[in-house]
Amino acid sequence: MFLAAQDYDADESIVYVRHPQPVSLATMADLDRYFGEIGDFWLRRCRRPAYYVVNYDGLTTNAALVDAYTEHVYRLMRECGTLGLYRFGGGVAQRATGRIVMHRMKLSHLCGTREEVIRAIRRGRG
Repeated sequence: MFLAAQDYDADESIVYVRHPQPVSLATMADLDRYFGEIGDFWLRRCRRPAYYVVNYDGLTTNAALVDAYTEHVYRLMRECGTLGLYRFGGGVAQRATGRIVMHRMKLSHLCGTREEVIRAIRRGRG
């Protein structure tokens, strides 16, 4: 079973990542598996630069792993030629971890809803 459900919208060049079942990234092994699955999906389905839209609902990350989490995000973005990373939803702890990661990477795309994310992506293409 996959940790995250992913869908690819080729017309919009967007990979949607969601967590229909609760996912806890508590260990390095969890991080490796999670980001490995996301990278594998990109290789199988996309193979071209895309925006990533991540719904944090159902996802929790061990705050003690924020450095490793940041490195995994950075590596995935570099290897997949990510055009942008947008996040929404989730609990307070996950959003705080996401903010730390994005601050370290000098990115800032945390939105309130999926609709806000799509509007932000389309504005950026403008």
